[in-house]
Amino acid sequence: MARALALGICCSVALAGAAYVLIGAGDGVAVPLPDGLAPLPDAAMATSSAPARSAVPAAARIWLEVTPRQRLFASGDRIHVTRFGREREVLAEVVAGDGGPWRARGQRRGASLVQVEDGETVVFRRVEPDANGELHIELGVARTLSGRVVDAAAKPIEGALVWFGEATASTVMTNSDGRYEAVVAASLGVPVVVRKSGKAWKHAFVEVSPTVGASADFVLVDAATLVVQAAGSHEALAGAFAVVLPGATPTTELQAFPFFAQGFWTDSLLDGNGRLQIEGLPRDCVPSIVIGGPLVLRTAAIEVALHGDQAAVVTAAVPDRDILSGKLVDERGQPVPVASVACVRADVTQEGAAEQGLWPASLPPRDASVGVAAADGSFRIARPAGHEAIVVVARAGAVNAAAEPFSPDDSEATLVLPSRVAATASIQIAPPQPGVAWEVRVDPVTEGRFVVMVADQPFIAQFETAMVADLSVRVPDGDSWSVPRELRGFVIGGPTTLPRQLTRR
Repeated sequence: MARALALGICCSVALAGAAYVLIGAGDGVAVPLPDGLAPLPDAAMATSSAPARSAVPAAARIWLEVTPRQRLFASGDRIHVTRFGREREVLAEVVAGDGGPWRARGQRRGASLVQVEDGETVVFRRVEPDANGELHIELGVARTLSGRVVDAAAKPIEGALVWFGEATASTVMTNSDGRYEAVVAASLGVPVVVRKSGKAWKHAFVEVSPTVGASADFVLVDAATLVVQAAGSHEALAGAFAVVLPGATPTTELQAFPFFAQGFWTDSLLDGNGRLQIEGLPRDCVPSIVIGGPLVLRTAAIEVALHGDQAAVVTAAVPDRDILSGKLVDERGQPVPVASVACVRADVTQEGAAEQGLWPASLPPRDASVGVAAADGSFRIARPAGHEAIVVVARAGAVNAAAEPFSPDDSEATLVLPSRVAATASIQIAPPQPGVAWEVRVDPVTEGRFVVMVADQPFIAQFETAMVADLSVRVPDGDSWSVPRELRGFVIGGPTTLPRQLTRR
Protein backbone atom coordinates (compact mmCIF):
# COMPACT_ATOMS: atom_id res chain seq x y z
CA MET A 1 0.00 0.00 0.00
CA ALA A 2 1.05 3.64 -0.38
CA ARG A 3 3.35 5.03 2.28
CA ALA A 4 2.36 8.41 3.73
CA LEU A 5 4.67 11.35 3.12
CA ALA A 6 4.55 13.25 6.39
CA LEU A 7 5.86 16.72 7.13
CA GLY A 8 5.59 18.71 10.34
CA ILE A 9 5.93 22.36 9.48
CA CYS A 10 6.21 25.56 11.49
CA CYS A 11 4.02 27.95 9.51
CA SER A 12 0.64 29.26 8.55
CA VAL A 13 -0.91 29.41 5.10
CA ALA A 14 -3.09 31.41 2.74
CA LEU A 15 -5.78 29.83 0.55
CA ALA A 16 -4.85 30.35 -3.10
CA GLY A 17 -7.96 29.12 -4.85
CA ALA A 18 -7.00 25.46 -4.59
CA ALA A 19 -9.83 22.94 -4.97
CA TYR A 20 -10.48 21.02 -1.78
CA VAL A 21 -13.14 19.32 0.35
CA LEU A 22 -12.88 19.77 4.12
CA ILE A 23 -13.81 16.52 5.86
CA GLY A 24 -13.10 17.18 9.55
CA ALA A 25 -12.27 20.09 11.83
CA GLY A 26 -10.30 18.25 14.49
CA ASP A 27 -12.75 18.08 17.39
CA GLY A 28 -12.01 15.49 20.07
CA VAL A 29 -9.24 14.27 22.31
CA ALA A 30 -5.70 15.56 21.74
CA VAL A 31 -3.07 13.10 20.56
CA PRO A 32 0.16 12.65 22.59
CA LEU A 33 3.46 13.64 21.04
CA PRO A 34 4.92 10.86 18.87
CA ASP A 35 8.02 9.11 20.17
CA GLY A 36 11.18 11.06 19.39
CA LEU A 37 9.42 14.40 18.92
CA ALA A 38 10.59 17.19 21.22
CA PRO A 39 7.97 19.20 23.13
CA LEU A 40 6.69 22.40 21.56
CA PRO A 41 9.05 25.38 22.00
CA ASP A 42 8.30 28.07 24.53
CA ALA A 43 5.82 30.72 23.48
CA ALA A 44 8.56 33.36 23.77
CA MET A 45 9.78 32.77 20.23
CA ALA A 46 11.57 35.76 18.76
CA THR A 47 9.53 38.09 16.60
CA SER A 48 10.74 41.17 14.84
CA SER A 49 7.30 42.77 14.77
CA ALA A 50 3.98 42.32 16.51
CA PRO A 51 1.32 40.39 14.60
CA ALA A 52 -1.27 42.50 12.81
CA ARG A 53 -4.68 42.59 14.48
CA SER A 54 -6.35 41.48 11.24
CA ALA A 55 -4.23 38.39 10.97
CA VAL A 56 -6.11 35.08 11.10
CA PRO A 57 -4.81 33.14 14.12
CA ALA A 58 -2.74 30.27 12.79
CA ALA A 59 -0.74 27.56 14.48
CA ALA A 60 2.94 28.32 14.87
CA ARG A 61 3.70 24.71 14.18
CA ILE A 62 1.94 22.18 11.95
CA TRP A 63 2.15 18.43 11.52
CA LEU A 64 1.16 17.62 7.95
CA GLU A 65 0.84 14.12 6.48
CA VAL A 66 0.42 13.62 2.74
CA THR A 67 -0.86 10.22 1.54
CA PRO A 68 -0.80 9.88 -2.29
CA ARG A 69 -3.85 8.19 -3.84
CA GLN A 70 -3.23 8.85 -7.54
CA ARG A 71 -0.19 9.88 -9.51
CA LEU A 72 -0.99 12.42 -12.21
CA PHE A 73 0.98 13.26 -15.33
CA ALA A 74 0.33 15.11 -18.55
CA SER A 75 0.00 13.05 -21.72
CA GLY A 76 1.90 14.17 -24.78
CA ASP A 77 4.05 16.52 -22.70
CA ARG A 78 7.25 15.08 -24.18
CA ILE A 79 6.20 15.05 -27.83
CA HIS A 80 7.47 18.04 -29.78
CA VAL A 81 6.13 18.72 -33.28
CA THR A 82 7.84 21.23 -35.54
CA ARG A 83 6.40 22.43 -38.84
CA PHE A 84 8.50 24.57 -41.17
CA GLY A 85 11.04 25.08 -38.38
CA ARG A 86 8.55 26.32 -35.74
CA GLU A 87 7.21 24.23 -32.86
CA ARG A 88 3.44 23.82 -32.98
CA GLU A 89 0.82 23.49 -30.25
CA VAL A 90 -0.81 20.24 -31.37
CA LEU A 91 -2.58 17.20 -29.98
CA ALA A 92 -0.05 14.35 -30.11
CA GLU A 93 -0.59 10.80 -28.90
CA VAL A 94 1.44 7.59 -28.99
CA VAL A 95 -0.82 5.04 -30.72
CA ALA A 96 1.66 2.19 -31.15
CA GLY A 97 5.01 1.08 -29.83
CA ASP A 98 6.84 2.35 -26.77
CA GLY A 99 5.39 5.19 -24.74
CA GLY A 100 1.75 4.28 -24.21
CA PRO A 101 0.05 4.58 -20.81
CA TRP A 102 2.18 1.76 -19.37
CA ARG A 103 5.51 3.55 -19.71
CA ALA A 104 6.62 6.25 -17.25
CA ARG A 105 7.40 9.60 -18.84
CA GLY A 106 11.00 9.92 -19.93
CA GLN A 107 11.52 6.14 -19.84
CA ARG A 108 10.94 5.34 -23.52
CA ARG A 109 13.54 3.08 -25.05
CA GLY A 110 11.96 1.97 -28.33
CA ALA A 111 10.26 3.49 -31.34
CA SER A 112 6.74 4.93 -31.21
CA LEU A 113 4.06 5.62 -33.78
CA VAL A 114 2.65 9.07 -32.99
CA GLN A 115 -0.65 10.49 -34.19
CA VAL A 116 -0.54 14.29 -34.58
CA GLU A 117 -3.66 16.43 -34.92
CA ASP A 118 -3.00 20.02 -36.02
CA GLY A 119 -6.35 21.63 -36.68
CA GLU A 120 -7.98 19.58 -39.45
CA THR A 121 -4.68 17.93 -40.41
CA VAL A 122 -3.86 14.46 -39.11
CA VAL A 123 -0.50 12.74 -39.64
CA PHE A 124 1.18 9.62 -38.24
CA ARG A 125 4.94 9.31 -37.86
CA ARG A 126 7.36 6.71 -36.49
CA VAL A 127 9.91 8.32 -34.18
CA GLU A 128 12.75 7.21 -31.92
CA PRO A 129 13.15 8.82 -28.46
CA ASP A 130 16.08 11.08 -27.68
CA ALA A 131 18.38 10.59 -24.68
CA ASN A 132 15.73 12.10 -22.38
CA GLY A 133 12.91 9.90 -23.67
CA GLU A 134 11.33 12.80 -25.57
CA LEU A 135 9.90 12.49 -29.08
CA HIS A 136 10.59 15.05 -31.80
CA ILE A 137 8.71 15.19 -35.12
CA GLU A 138 9.66 17.65 -37.85
CA LEU A 139 7.20 18.16 -40.70
CA GLY A 140 8.35 19.94 -43.85
CA VAL A 141 7.04 21.00 -47.23
CA ALA A 142 4.69 18.82 -49.26
CA ARG A 143 6.48 16.38 -51.54
CA THR A 144 5.55 13.42 -53.76
CA LEU A 145 5.62 9.82 -52.52
CA SER A 146 5.30 7.31 -55.35
CA GLY A 147 5.88 3.64 -56.07
CA ARG A 148 4.66 0.42 -57.64
CA VAL A 149 2.81 -2.59 -56.21
CA VAL A 150 3.24 -6.04 -57.80
CA ASP A 151 2.54 -9.66 -56.87
CA ALA A 152 5.02 -12.48 -56.29
CA ALA A 153 5.22 -13.01 -60.08
CA ALA A 154 6.10 -9.32 -60.59
CA LYS A 155 2.72 -8.63 -62.20
CA PRO A 156 1.21 -5.21 -61.40
CA ILE A 157 -1.65 -5.14 -58.88
CA GLU A 158 -4.42 -2.74 -59.79
CA GLY A 159 -6.79 -1.35 -57.17
CA ALA A 160 -4.55 -1.78 -54.12
CA LEU A 161 -5.16 0.82 -51.42
CA VAL A 162 -2.07 2.73 -50.26
CA TRP A 163 -2.13 4.65 -46.97
CA PHE A 164 0.61 7.23 -46.59
CA GLY A 165 0.45 8.34 -42.94
CA GLU A 166 -2.37 10.87 -42.93
CA ALA A 167 -5.94 10.37 -41.66
CA THR A 168 -6.75 6.66 -41.90
CA ALA A 169 -9.46 7.42 -44.49
CA SER A 170 -6.89 9.13 -46.74
CA THR A 171 -5.66 6.56 -49.26
CA VAL A 172 -4.74 6.41 -52.93
CA MET A 173 -5.34 3.50 -55.32
CA THR A 174 -2.88 1.84 -57.67
CA ASN A 175 -3.54 2.09 -61.41
CA SER A 176 -3.50 -0.66 -64.03
CA ASP A 177 0.30 -0.65 -63.95
CA GLY A 178 0.32 -0.97 -60.15
CA ARG A 179 1.58 2.56 -59.66
CA TYR A 180 0.48 5.06 -57.02
CA GLU A 181 1.30 8.64 -56.11
CA ALA A 182 0.52 10.74 -53.03
CA VAL A 183 1.47 14.14 -51.62
CA VAL A 184 3.07 13.92 -48.17
CA ALA A 185 4.66 16.36 -45.69
CA ALA A 186 8.41 15.77 -45.87
CA SER A 187 9.76 14.03 -42.74
CA LEU A 188 11.27 10.89 -41.34
CA GLY A 189 9.25 7.81 -40.42
CA VAL A 190 6.32 8.17 -42.83
CA PRO A 191 4.22 4.98 -42.52
CA VAL A 192 3.05 3.42 -45.79
CA VAL A 193 0.59 0.49 -45.74
CA VAL A 194 -0.61 -1.38 -48.82
CA ARG A 195 -3.81 -3.47 -48.76
CA LYS A 196 -5.53 -5.60 -51.37
CA SER A 197 -8.25 -8.21 -50.98
CA GLY A 198 -6.74 -11.70 -51.06
CA LYS A 199 -3.23 -10.38 -50.47
CA ALA A 200 -1.22 -10.01 -47.28
CA TRP A 201 -0.94 -6.46 -45.99
CA LYS A 202 2.51 -4.96 -46.09
CA HIS A 203 4.07 -1.82 -44.60
CA ALA A 204 7.26 0.25 -44.72
CA PHE A 205 8.51 3.41 -43.04
CA VAL A 206 9.83 5.91 -45.56
CA GLU A 207 11.96 9.05 -45.36
CA VAL A 208 10.32 11.70 -47.54
CA SER A 209 13.00 14.19 -48.56
CA PRO A 210 12.13 17.92 -48.65
CA THR A 211 13.93 18.15 -51.99
CA VAL A 212 13.16 14.97 -53.96
CA GLY A 213 10.29 13.27 -52.11
CA ALA A 214 10.47 9.47 -51.89
CA SER A 215 9.68 6.21 -53.66
CA ALA A 216 8.54 2.90 -52.13
CA ASP A 217 7.71 -0.30 -54.04
CA PHE A 218 5.89 -3.33 -52.62
CA VAL A 219 5.52 -7.03 -53.45
CA LEU A 220 2.30 -8.56 -52.08
CA VAL A 221 1.95 -12.31 -51.42
CA ASP A 222 -1.21 -14.35 -50.99
CA ALA A 223 -3.11 -13.94 -47.73
CA ALA A 224 -4.46 -16.41 -45.20
CA THR A 225 -7.59 -16.11 -43.04
CA LEU A 226 -7.51 -16.43 -39.26
CA VAL A 227 -10.64 -16.93 -37.18
CA VAL A 228 -10.63 -16.22 -33.43
CA GLN A 229 -13.32 -17.92 -31.35
CA ALA A 230 -13.60 -17.02 -27.66
CA ALA A 231 -15.81 -18.93 -25.24
CA GLY A 232 -17.31 -17.07 -22.28
CA SER A 233 -20.39 -15.35 -20.89
CA HIS A 234 -22.04 -12.50 -22.81
CA GLU A 235 -20.95 -10.13 -20.05
CA ALA A 236 -17.30 -11.16 -20.24
CA LEU A 237 -17.24 -10.93 -24.04
CA ALA A 238 -18.85 -7.46 -24.18
CA GLY A 239 -16.22 -5.15 -25.65
CA ALA A 240 -13.60 -7.91 -25.88
CA PHE A 241 -10.99 -7.65 -28.64
CA ALA A 242 -8.31 -9.78 -30.28
CA VAL A 243 -4.85 -8.58 -31.34
CA VAL A 244 -2.40 -10.37 -33.63
CA LEU A 245 1.27 -10.46 -32.56
CA PRO A 246 4.31 -11.73 -34.50
CA GLY A 247 4.85 -14.96 -32.58
CA ALA A 248 8.16 -16.39 -31.42
CA THR A 249 9.79 -16.88 -34.85
CA PRO A 250 8.15 -14.54 -37.38
CA THR A 251 8.92 -14.93 -41.08
CA THR A 252 10.02 -11.97 -43.19
CA GLU A 253 6.52 -11.66 -44.64
CA LEU A 254 4.92 -11.72 -41.18
CA GLN A 255 7.30 -9.03 -39.95
CA ALA A 256 6.09 -6.84 -42.83
CA PHE A 257 2.49 -7.05 -41.57
CA PRO A 258 1.44 -3.68 -40.05
CA PHE A 259 0.68 -4.82 -36.50
CA PHE A 260 0.38 -1.18 -35.42
CA ALA A 261 -2.55 -0.62 -37.81
CA GLN A 262 -4.93 -3.14 -36.24
CA GLY A 263 -8.24 -1.37 -35.79
CA PHE A 264 -7.44 1.33 -38.36
CA TRP A 265 -9.57 -0.17 -41.15
CA THR A 266 -10.96 -3.40 -39.73
CA ASP A 267 -12.70 -4.21 -36.48
CA SER A 268 -10.70 -5.79 -33.66
CA LEU A 269 -13.77 -6.40 -31.49
CA LEU A 270 -15.26 -9.85 -31.10
CA ASP A 271 -18.89 -10.14 -32.14
CA GLY A 272 -21.72 -11.18 -29.82
CA ASN A 273 -20.75 -14.82 -30.28
CA GLY A 274 -17.09 -14.20 -29.39
CA ARG A 275 -15.93 -14.52 -33.01
CA LEU A 276 -13.57 -12.36 -35.12
CA GLN A 277 -12.25 -13.03 -38.63
CA ILE A 278 -8.86 -11.48 -39.39
CA GLU A 279 -7.71 -10.92 -42.97
CA GLY A 280 -4.45 -9.72 -44.48
CA LEU A 281 -1.98 -12.07 -42.77
CA PRO A 282 0.55 -13.93 -44.96
CA ARG A 283 0.50 -17.69 -45.40
CA ASP A 284 3.05 -20.15 -44.04
CA CYS A 285 3.74 -18.36 -40.79
CA VAL A 286 2.90 -18.72 -37.08
CA PRO A 287 1.49 -15.54 -35.53
CA SER A 288 0.01 -15.41 -32.04
CA ILE A 289 -3.29 -14.08 -30.71
CA VAL A 290 -4.09 -12.36 -27.43
CA ILE A 291 -7.60 -11.52 -26.19
CA GLY A 292 -8.42 -8.64 -23.88
CA GLY A 293 -11.17 -6.22 -23.00
CA PRO A 294 -12.86 -4.33 -20.17
CA LEU A 295 -14.09 -7.51 -18.46
CA VAL A 296 -11.30 -9.78 -19.71
CA LEU A 297 -7.84 -10.13 -18.20
CA ARG A 298 -5.52 -10.17 -21.20
CA THR A 299 -4.69 -13.75 -22.10
CA ALA A 300 -1.32 -15.28 -22.77
CA ALA A 301 -0.31 -15.38 -26.43
CA ILE A 302 -1.74 -18.34 -28.35
CA GLU A 303 0.21 -19.36 -31.44
CA VAL A 304 -1.58 -20.58 -34.56
CA ALA A 305 -0.10 -21.89 -37.82
CA LEU A 306 -1.36 -20.41 -41.10
CA HIS A 307 -1.01 -22.69 -44.14
CA GLY A 308 -2.65 -22.51 -47.56
CA ASP A 309 -6.00 -20.92 -48.28
CA GLN A 310 -7.95 -22.72 -45.56
CA ALA A 311 -9.01 -20.57 -42.61
CA ALA A 312 -7.16 -21.33 -39.37
CA VAL A 313 -9.22 -21.25 -36.16
CA VAL A 314 -7.88 -20.45 -32.70
CA THR A 315 -10.08 -20.89 -29.63
CA ALA A 316 -9.69 -19.39 -26.16
CA ALA A 317 -11.66 -19.50 -22.92
CA VAL A 318 -12.65 -16.18 -21.35
CA PRO A 319 -13.78 -16.84 -17.75
CA ASP A 320 -15.75 -14.41 -15.61
CA ARG A 321 -13.60 -12.24 -13.34
CA ASP A 322 -13.90 -10.06 -10.25
CA ILE A 323 -15.09 -6.57 -11.19
CA LEU A 324 -13.86 -3.14 -10.12
CA SER A 325 -16.41 -0.42 -10.91
CA GLY A 326 -16.21 3.30 -10.41
CA LYS A 327 -16.34 6.76 -11.90
CA LEU A 328 -13.94 9.31 -13.35
CA VAL A 329 -14.49 12.93 -12.31
CA ASP A 330 -12.53 16.15 -12.78
CA GLU A 331 -11.44 18.55 -10.03
CA ARG A 332 -14.97 20.05 -9.98
CA GLY A 333 -16.65 16.67 -9.58
CA GLN A 334 -17.91 16.61 -13.19
CA PRO A 335 -17.78 13.29 -15.08
CA VAL A 336 -14.85 12.60 -17.41
CA PRO A 337 -16.02 10.49 -20.40
CA VAL A 338 -14.22 8.47 -23.06
CA ALA A 339 -10.96 7.96 -21.17
CA SER A 340 -9.12 4.65 -21.33
CA VAL A 341 -9.28 2.80 -18.00
CA ALA A 342 -7.07 -0.22 -17.28
CA CYS A 343 -6.54 -2.43 -14.24
CA VAL A 344 -3.16 -4.12 -13.70
CA ARG A 345 -1.64 -6.14 -10.89
CA ALA A 346 0.32 -4.01 -8.44
CA ASP A 347 3.06 -6.60 -7.99
CA VAL A 348 4.11 -6.82 -11.65
CA THR A 349 5.56 -4.33 -14.10
CA GLN A 350 3.09 -1.82 -15.51
CA GLU A 351 4.75 -1.80 -18.90
CA GLY A 352 2.56 -3.20 -21.62
CA ALA A 353 3.44 -5.43 -24.51
CA ALA A 354 3.63 -2.56 -27.01
CA GLU A 355 7.26 -1.66 -26.23
CA GLN A 356 8.36 -5.08 -27.52
CA GLY A 357 7.43 -4.01 -31.05
CA LEU A 358 5.40 -1.43 -32.90
CA TRP A 359 2.14 -2.87 -31.58
CA PRO A 360 -1.01 -0.99 -30.46
CA ALA A 361 -0.02 1.13 -27.46
CA SER A 362 -3.26 0.37 -25.63
CA LEU A 363 -2.43 -3.34 -25.50
CA PRO A 364 -2.23 -3.97 -21.74
CA PRO A 365 0.16 -6.28 -19.89
CA ARG A 366 -0.85 -9.88 -19.38
CA ASP A 367 -3.54 -10.38 -16.69
CA ALA A 368 -4.67 -6.76 -17.09
CA SER A 369 -7.96 -5.38 -18.38
CA VAL A 370 -8.66 -2.22 -20.39
CA GLY A 371 -11.89 -0.42 -21.26
CA VAL A 372 -13.34 3.04 -21.90
CA ALA A 373 -15.30 5.23 -19.48
CA ALA A 374 -18.92 5.86 -20.46
CA ALA A 375 -20.45 9.28 -21.12
CA ASP A 376 -21.20 9.71 -17.41
CA GLY A 377 -17.61 8.80 -16.46
CA SER A 378 -18.56 5.36 -15.14
CA PHE A 379 -16.48 2.26 -15.81
CA ARG A 380 -16.49 -1.49 -15.07
CA ILE A 381 -13.27 -3.45 -15.53
CA ALA A 382 -12.01 -6.88 -14.57
CA ARG A 383 -9.46 -7.04 -11.78
CA PRO A 384 -6.95 -9.74 -10.84
CA ALA A 385 -8.38 -11.93 -8.08
CA GLY A 386 -6.44 -12.08 -4.82
CA HIS A 387 -3.97 -9.33 -5.74
CA GLU A 388 -3.63 -5.62 -5.12
CA ALA A 389 -4.48 -3.75 -8.32
CA ILE A 390 -3.54 -0.40 -9.83
CA VAL A 391 -5.92 1.51 -12.10
CA VAL A 392 -4.30 3.43 -14.97
CA VAL A 393 -6.32 6.14 -16.74
CA ALA A 394 -5.20 7.62 -20.06
CA ARG A 395 -6.68 10.48 -22.06
CA ALA A 396 -5.10 11.85 -25.24
CA GLY A 397 -3.81 15.40 -24.88
CA ALA A 398 -4.99 15.74 -21.29
CA VAL A 399 -4.07 14.26 -17.91
CA ASN A 400 -3.29 10.62 -17.19
CA ALA A 401 -3.43 8.99 -13.77
CA ALA A 402 -2.25 5.89 -11.95
CA ALA A 403 -4.13 5.13 -8.73
CA GLU A 404 -2.36 3.72 -5.70
CA PRO A 405 -3.03 0.00 -5.08
CA PHE A 406 -6.54 -1.19 -4.34
CA SER A 407 -6.81 -4.13 -1.96
CA PRO A 408 -8.28 -7.45 -3.16
CA ASP A 409 -11.49 -6.60 -1.26
CA ASP A 410 -12.09 -3.26 -3.01
CA SER A 411 -14.84 -3.29 -5.63
CA GLU A 412 -15.51 0.43 -6.20
CA ALA A 413 -13.33 3.45 -6.92
CA THR A 414 -13.76 7.13 -7.73
CA LEU A 415 -10.78 8.63 -9.56
CA VAL A 416 -10.05 12.32 -10.02
CA LEU A 417 -8.69 13.41 -13.40
CA PRO A 418 -7.96 17.18 -13.38
CA SER A 419 -8.09 19.20 -16.58
CA ARG A 420 -4.44 20.24 -16.27
CA VAL A 421 -1.35 19.41 -14.22
CA ALA A 422 2.16 20.84 -14.17
CA ALA A 423 5.37 18.95 -14.80
CA THR A 424 6.29 19.28 -11.10
CA ALA A 425 4.09 19.58 -8.03
CA SER A 426 4.54 20.99 -4.55
CA ILE A 427 2.70 22.25 -1.47
CA GLN A 428 3.77 25.69 -0.32
CA ILE A 429 3.29 26.76 3.29
CA ALA A 430 4.05 30.34 4.28
CA PRO A 431 5.30 31.60 7.70
CA PRO A 432 2.65 32.63 10.28
CA GLN A 433 3.40 36.34 10.11
CA PRO A 434 5.84 38.54 8.21
CA GLY A 435 9.00 38.95 10.22
CA VAL A 436 8.48 35.87 12.37
CA ALA A 437 11.51 33.62 12.32
CA TRP A 438 12.58 30.38 13.99
CA GLU A 439 15.65 28.24 13.78
CA VAL A 440 15.29 25.61 11.08
CA ARG A 441 15.09 22.14 12.59
CA VAL A 442 13.96 18.75 11.31
CA ASP A 443 12.85 16.12 13.83
CA PRO A 444 12.44 12.59 12.43
CA VAL A 445 9.39 10.83 13.84
CA THR A 446 9.17 7.59 11.88
CA GLU A 447 10.40 6.46 8.50
CA GLY A 448 9.12 8.88 5.89
CA ARG A 449 7.64 11.29 8.45
CA PHE A 450 9.14 14.52 9.72
CA VAL A 451 8.30 17.53 11.87
CA VAL A 452 9.94 20.63 10.45
CA MET A 453 10.50 24.03 12.03
CA VAL A 454 10.82 26.66 9.33
CA ALA A 455 12.51 30.07 9.26
CA ASP A 456 10.87 33.17 7.82
CA GLN A 457 10.97 31.81 4.27
CA PRO A 458 8.08 29.74 2.86
CA PHE A 459 8.54 25.99 3.19
CA ILE A 460 7.89 24.02 -0.01
CA ALA A 461 7.33 20.27 0.01
CA GLN A 462 8.37 19.06 -3.46
CA PHE A 463 6.91 15.89 -5.01
CA GLU A 464 8.19 13.80 -7.90
CA THR A 465 4.83 13.90 -9.71
CA ALA A 466 1.52 15.67 -9.49
CA MET A 467 -0.99 13.71 -7.45
CA VAL A 468 -4.37 13.40 -5.82
CA ALA A 469 -3.73 12.95 -2.10
CA ASP A 470 -5.34 12.80 1.32
CA LEU A 471 -4.05 15.42 3.75
CA SER A 472 -4.01 15.13 7.54
CA VAL A 473 -3.10 18.20 9.62
CA ARG A 474 -2.59 18.50 13.38
CA VAL A 475 -2.00 21.76 15.25
CA PRO A 476 -0.58 22.24 18.78
CA ASP A 477 -2.87 21.64 21.74
CA GLY A 478 -0.84 22.45 24.83
CA ASP A 479 2.11 20.08 24.86
CA SER A 480 0.27 17.66 22.55
CA TRP A 481 -1.22 17.63 19.09
CA SER A 482 -4.87 18.02 18.15
CA VAL A 483 -6.74 15.21 16.45
CA PRO A 484 -6.25 15.25 12.65
CA ARG A 485 -8.09 17.63 10.38
CA GLU A 486 -8.55 15.69 7.18
CA LEU A 487 -8.98 16.73 3.58
CA ARG A 488 -9.46 13.96 1.05
CA GLY A 489 -9.03 14.01 -2.72
CA PHE A 490 -6.85 17.14 -2.70
CA VAL A 491 -5.36 17.81 -6.15
CA ILE A 492 -1.67 18.72 -6.04
CA GLY A 493 -1.43 19.48 -9.74
CA GLY A 494 1.43 22.00 -9.57
CA PRO A 495 2.55 24.66 -7.09
CA THR A 496 -0.27 24.43 -4.52
CA THR A 497 -0.99 26.30 -1.29
CA LEU A 498 -2.27 24.43 1.74
CA PRO A 499 -5.80 25.66 2.65
CA ARG A 500 -5.82 28.02 5.67
CA GLN A 501 -8.81 26.19 7.16
CA LEU A 502 -6.53 23.30 8.02
CA THR A 503 -4.07 25.39 10.03
CA ARG A 504 -6.20 27.64 12.22
CA ARG A 505 -5.67 27.30 15.93
